[in-house]
Amino acid sequence: MKKYYRLFIKVGEKFAYVENLDLSEKDRCKLLVGEKIDELSLETEVKRVSGPFPDLMGSSYSQPLVSDKLKEILLQFIPNTQIQFLPVKVHKKTYWLLNVLNNLSCFDWDRSVYTTYSSGVLRKVKKGVLKSELLDGIDIFRVEEKPIDIFISEKLKTALEENNITGISIVENDNWDQTWDD
Repeated sequence: MKKYYRLFIKVGEKFAYVENLDLSEKDRCKLLVGEKIDELSLETEVKRVSGPFPDLMGSSYSQPLVSDKLKEILLQFIPNTQIQFLPVKVHKKTYWLLNVLNNLSCFDWDRSVYTTYSSGVLRKVKKGVLKSELLDGIDIFRVEEKPIDIFISEKLKTALEENNITGISIVENDNWDQTWDD
């Protein structure tokens, strides 16, 4: 059974972090739906500069900033047709806004346990099951039906851990008891 993990920005550590990434609403939406952004030139401040700068940081889970080290690891596993990196100046350092271009309609509505809003949009997922046949050879993606989260393969999870990537939290479950296996 293949496993997929959700990639989060680690909070509560003594790392430097970005409080606000001043993206336009249009660019924020493009990030969530996995649409390429033509051009972006951002400079942002960090909230805590006394701590070390982690490899993964950001102002929200949907707007991750990655270091050069993390960018190079991601490029070893993921074709540049599936991800986009946009430069962001963070306290005189260059980070890369990670745009995941894989928004896959892979949520298994029949095998998952969830609630929806009256519009049919996913509200809370108690047990999420992914359609594994749609994920062959894919190491990073967002689930189209709930695109706020970034998912990674076990292979990429192992690589991030072996390379001591800082600022990450890789989880199978979160506070909503949400699991993502196939």
